[in-house]
Amino acid sequence: MNTDPATLDPRRNADPWSSTLNFLLYEGLTRILPNGEAEPSLAQSIEISDDGRTYLFHLKKTYWSDGAPLTAHDFEYSWKTTLDPKFGAACPYLFYPIKNAERAIKKEVSANDVGIWALDDLTLKVELQNPTPYFLSLVTFCNFFPIPKHIAIKNPNWESTEAQELIFSGPYKIKRWVRNKELILEKNPSHWNAKEIQLNGIRINVTPDERTALRLFENHEVDYISTIIMPLSLDDLAHLKKTNQLILTPVGGLFFCSFNVDCYPFHNAHIRTALAYAIDRAQIAHNITQLSEPAATRIIPPVLMGNKDRKLIPEYDPHAAQIHLNKGLEELGISLEEFSACSQALILSYRSSDLYRRIAQAIQHDWKKVLGIEVALEELEFKSFMQNLMNRKFSIGLENAVAQYADPNNILERFKYKENKKNYPGYENPEFIALLNKADMTTDPELRLKVLEEAEALLAADMPLTPIYHFQQGVLMSPAFANVQFSPLFNLLFTKLIPIDTLHDTSN
Repeated sequence: MNTDPATLDPRRNADPWSSTLNFLLYEGLTRILPNGEAEPSLAQSIEISDDGRTYLFHLKKTYWSDGAPLTAHDFEYSWKTTLDPKFGAACPYLFYPIKNAERAIKKEVSANDVGIWALDDLTLKVELQNPTPYFLSLVTFCNFFPIPKHIAIKNPNWESTEAQELIFSGPYKIKRWVRNKELILEKNPSHWNAKEIQLNGIRINVTPDERTALRLFENHEVDYISTIIMPLSLDDLAHLKKTNQLILTPVGGLFFCSFNVDCYPFHNAHIRTALAYAIDRAQIAHNITQLSEPAATRIIPPVLMGNKDRKLIPEYDPHAAQIHLNKGLEELGISLEEFSACSQALILSYRSSDLYRRIAQAIQHDWKKVLGIEVALEELEFKSFMQNLMNRKFSIGLENAVAQYADPNNILERFKYKENKKNYPGYENPEFIALLNKADMTTDPELRLKVLEEAEALLAADMPLTPIYHFQQGVLMSPAFANVQFSPLFNLLFTKLIPIDTLHDTSN
C-alpha cells in the first residue's frame, strides 16, 4: 500500500486501503465471488419473504478472535450506530434500502424505528423499504461487517487500542502495526473457516514511493501489488505491460471530471457539456493511464452491466463542444473573454500523483485547443483534496468512484441527493431521484436495469460530472500462488489463494 489504512472500523470505511484491510480482518453475512454474485458467509441460511422486503439471516455459530460468540446483536448494534447522525459515518447511504434508515440519518426517526432486529443470538431480521434485488450483494461490502459489541459498549474508542490487542472476526488478525511502514497479519484460529485459509500470514508493506514498491517486488520481497492501492509510475506501467508482467482485470470503477454545479459558471449545463465534449478521452485512456482502460462514454462501468457499453457522450467532439459553449455564453450573457476572466472559477483541482497530474495537463491542453479557454491547475495532497471535494470548495475536480457492491445502482446513488458527501458536484434532480426510486421498487431485473439506464442517461445529459475512462486494475503477482481470484470490486480473494512455494516466512 502507498499509505496506511485510515480506519479499522468498518462503519467508518470510505477508501480502498481501509476496505482492503477490513475485508481481511472482518466477515459479513455474505461474501462476494469472482463472478460478482454473493454467497452466505457468516449466514448459515437466508430466508426471504415472498414480497422481497423481509430477510431472516440465520447465523453460523462463530466467534470473535477473543473467543466471545459473534451474534446477531453485533450486527444490530453496528448497523444502527452507523445510522446514528452523531456517529458521522462516511457512507450511510449504503444502508438506505433498509426501512427507515434514510429517515434515521435525517433525524426523522430513532434507531429503534429502523428495520434491523436481533431476534435472538443467531437470528437477524432485516426489513427493507422496498424489494432490493441486490441486497445480498450489498451486504458483502465491508461497511456492513459487524464490530464486537461487547468491546465497543465498554470502550467507544476501541479503535485506538493497540492494534495487536483488537478483536476481529475475519480470516486474519493484526499481529503488529508499525505506522507508515508495515502491517503484519496472522491467521485467525477462531475464524469459522480457518481450516480452508491457506496463508498463515500476510505482511502489508507501506511505502509512498512508487519505485521503492516496484523494487521490492523485483527483489522478491513483495508478492503482490495492485495499482488500486499502490499506484506505480506510468513509465514503469508501460514497461511492465510491454513485457507482459501485468495482470489486467476490469474493475467497477470510473475516473471522472466533476463540476461544482453551485459554482459560477458551472451552474450552466451547456458550459459543462462544452467542457465535457472537448476532452479527448481516447487519448487519455490509450496514452496516459497505461492499463488499457476503455475511454468512458457512459457513467456506469460496463463490468457492472454484463460488459455492455453505451455511447451517451462522445469520446471527443470539438464541433459539438463549440456549439454548447456558444449556447452557454449566450445564456450567461457574457463573452468568451469575460468567461476566461473567471480566474477563481477556472481551476482544475486534482490529488497529488503522476497520473492525475498528466491527465489534468491533457484536459487543460484540450480545453485551450478546442475552446480557447485557459484553465489553471491546482495540485493538492490527498487529504486536503478530498476535504475540498466533500465540502465543495472547488470548481472543477478530477476524482474516481469505485463500486462498493456489484450493482450499477451503487454508482448512480451517489448523485441522488445533494447532501451526500460523495456527491461532489452537489447535483440534485427530482426526475433523477424519481427514476432511482422507481428502480428500487421494480422487481423485474430486466425492467429495473432499463430504469437505471434511463437514470444514467439523464445524469449524462445534465452533465454534473463527465466520465473519462473506466477502470482496469493492474496487478503484479508472484508466480508462487495458484487459484488467484478477483472480484469485480478489485478484491483479491485471499481466502482462496493457494501458495505453491513459500517465498517468505511471514510468521516473524
